[in-house]
Amino acid sequence: MNKQAHTPGPWGYESTSGAIFYADGDVEPVIAGINQDLVSEAQADADGRLIAAAPDLLAVVIRAQRLYHKELFHLLPSKEAKAVLADMAAALVKAEG
Repeated sequence: MNKQAHTPGPWGYESTSGAIFYADGDVEPVIAGINQDLVSEAQADADGRLIAAAPDLLAVVIRAQRLYHKELFHLLPSKEAKAVLADMAAALVKAEG
């Protein structure tokens, strides 16, 4: 589950074209695109920004899960805390396959 199979970040979003791209220096290949004909401009931009943030969000969830296991689990063994940990694990499975 720790092996990265997706295009690494950082990703960017270009609202004019709807392109989500790998933003690393001079090389910016398109990863995906938002079909702007099917949704409003505001929704397309919100979706594009969310998708472009995916590598950053994934990295934060991985770090939070590790921190929780390492430092917080024994302090917060509540039902809600366990549910959050289960949700993080499910989100990682969904993201990483």
